Amino acid sequence: MKFYSFITLLTLASIFACSKDTPSDAFPELVEIEKTLSEDPTDENLEQYVRFVDSLILRMPEDKERNAALLQRAAALEFNLNRIPSSAAMLNRAIKSYYMTSHTRKNVATLANIYENNLSKTSLASYLKKISADLFSESNMPRVDADGTPFLSNIEAAKNALYDQKSNKMDFGAAKDFIDYSEAYAMLYPSDERSAGLIYEAGKVAGYINDHDKAVSLFKWSYNAYPEAEFAPQSLFMIGYTYDNSLNQDEVASSYYSMFSDKYAEHELNESVRFLQSNLGKTDEEIFNQIIQK
Repeated sequence: MKFYSFITLLTLASIFACSKDTPSDAFPELVEIEKTLSEDPTDENLEQYVRFVDSLILRMPEDKERNAALLQRAAALEFNLNRIPSSAAMLNRAIKSYYMTSHTRKNVATLANIYENNLSKTSLASYLKKISADLFSESNMPRVDADGTPFLSNIEAAKNALYDQKSNKMDFGAAKDFIDYSEAYAMLYPSDERSAGLIYEAGKVAGYINDHDKAVSLFKWSYNAYPEAEFAPQSLFMIGYTYDNSLNQDEVASSYYSMFSDKYAEHELNESVRFLQSNLGKTDEEIFNQIIQK
């Protein structure tokens, strides 16, 4: 396998065209790890590579162009190693973390191509391409005055199809569409005040279809990106609740419950948070007996 046989739109030359010093020049260790991966593409070596990329980003967190390029480069490597979902996730991270950079247009285009050609998500790919045509109509930088309202119809259609009235069950395909469209919209319109609510609702839908890891990631995104939004307290609560009730990680759940109580002591959910935290690790029977004994 040859590492440098990158996909179209994601060659090394184009990735670093805007940088004064490419990460290859500045960090020769990066190239050495890439060579090791090309010769021995194990999970362990890939994890080492991603950790090193993260460490490079932490060294210069203010250099957004450089860091966007690093994540773009990592996405290309993962694609070349046939780690397609991981490559898409890395591009998502690059777009979310470094939205206002000259790399975003290319990252969105590449992500859409991966969805269309490799992950069988043609509708989502088409959605990204339509938004991209509006966002990047004038340059490689997203338009700050872009209005995403015309693209909310896809989300609304998926939302209306969530429940099958005849079976009274959630439609799994519509649920996935709702999550995908909501995530794409919030990723490409991060300043839109509606994005926080869309991510939060997508997290709840992910929980309904038992994709609890996805739910947690969406709740964390909603809370961390929009800490002052209306849905921030609910998002933080749902992080703890999902770790508690769905992922059975009591210590992690407790830390988020404590965070909630510290930050939202007067919130109406805080009483529930204190109750849940005090009963972590107990069975339903133990909790019931505890209640009737009071």
